Amino acid sequence: MGTIIKSVAVAKPFYWKRIVPLIVRSAKRCLRNSEIGAEHVGLLVNTAVYTENHLREPALAALIQNRIQLSRFLFPSYKTNSGTKISFDLHNGGGGVVAAIQLIDGFLQTGEIQNGLVVAGDVKPFSGATNNFNYSNGAASILLSNEGGNRGFECFRTDTYPEFINDLESSTNWYLGKFRFGIQQKKEFLSDCVTCAKTSILRFFEEKKLVWEQIDLVITSQNPTGFTTLFKNETGIKKKIVENNGNGNFYSAGLLFSLNKVFNSERFLKAKIILFVTVGAGITVSLALYRN
Repeated sequence: MGTIIKSVAVAKPFYWKRIVPLIVRSAKRCLRNSEIGAEHVGLLVNTAVYTENHLREPALAALIQNRIQLSRFLFPSYKTNSGTKISFDLHNGGGGVVAAIQLIDGFLQTGEIQNGLVVAGDVKPFSGATNNFNYSNGAASILLSNEGGNRGFECFRTDTYPEFINDLESSTNWYLGKFRFGIQQKKEFLSDCVTCAKTSILRFFEEKKLVWEQIDLVITSQNPTGFTTLFKNETGIKKKIVENNGNGNFYSAGLLFSLNKVFNSERFLKAKIILFVTVGAGITVSLALYRN
């Protein structure tokens, strides 16, 4: 262990709905909250999914890095290649944040870097018509540091259930001279997500010899709509889970919006064992265990 959450921050749009400025605002807030300068961040991973113009190249992480002036992304190698700037995109749908945290945890544990930044966010595409896009515009960032000791992320698990691959699909097409983007979600997607999450958690608990009674706090992604409510009812953990009470429907940044709600509260500080849960297309379930 040793990889701790140093700070978290979120951002919602004022007037503009462009992904890079929105993520940059959350990242700057995150760094300011931690009192750690951008020059001390060794790795930036962007997990945003939906952008205003479906932008994929160049990597958004490079644009975000430039905007927050990470001029010294120090990444010392074992030999002579010190000073290499490291930032990249990691696309894993609703589970991208946990995947990025696990990746950065590896670099922190080896001592390659001292701080890593994960950013996420989505905005409604405005290039052409959209169908069934109901995610909230927003972005969030989380700063991770290595302080040693017995605190921090202890273990991770990711499972994919390919039998539900068609439950959620997004597609783009060009029809009659017009660009169209659409999301197709089956009505069974919500219940399937809860079923898959429960299955993965059961396997996770069996491997780690844990039971629900040992978990003090559960922080989940917010999508699909209604996931938190159905999940808490079926698992019987109503007092342990963080609820957002309908305050937005964030996709890639949903987990961080949930975390931000409690991060500076007594509820989070007193929790000894925290379980992070994300679900997304695939269906893919990602879990992370954190000890305070």
